Amino acid sequence: MNHDQLFKDLLSCYFLEFLELFARPNPTAATLMTRMNIAKADRPRAKVECLRILAGLKLDRPRARFLLGFIDRYLQLTQEETGIFQREIECSDIQPKERRAMMDLTNSWEIKGREEGLKEGLKEGLKEGRLIELKESIIRLAQHRFGPAVKDLAQAIEAKNEREPLDRVLTALVDHADLPELEQLLAD
Repeated sequence: MNHDQLFKDLLSCYFLEFLELFARPNPTAATLMTRMNIAKADRPRAKVECLRILAGLKLDRPRARFLLGFIDRYLQLTQEETGIFQREIECSDIQPKERRAMMDLTNSWEIKGREEGLKEGLKEGLKEGRLIELKESIIRLAQHRFGPAVKDLAQAIEAKNEREPLDRVLTALVDHADLPELEQLLAD
């Protein structure tokens, strides 16, 4: 699509009601529909129609995801609207083949979101695991050096949730700091 055609599509879509955009199966119509002043009651149906248009275009995955991201960003449905949206997809006059294509679009987006969430969760879990291991190492070293007198120090170490003060305590412990110095580092 050249720039002149895109501009004409944008200009012509600007003056249409969102129901008129349903008849224009192109990516511009699908995405512009989300930016129109849609009545609250029509929002789930508008999202269904956006997906219907996208599914019918048979775009490659990256382009479809990009447009779906735009649609999801600007036509965010409430929980109630999402329920209506799901019922619209299941109960409307959408042909089974078209319904599968629409569900593939939304499922691929949800799967991508879940994958990103899992990656973020794994990253946070690893970070937390390293912090726990650091705490255990400091306590073990302190017990080896000072014996059972480190009970208060161990509690203070367990209470810390940032790596920086624990790193300072570990360095001081390796540099042969005494117990009161270590406790002071944790108090700061």
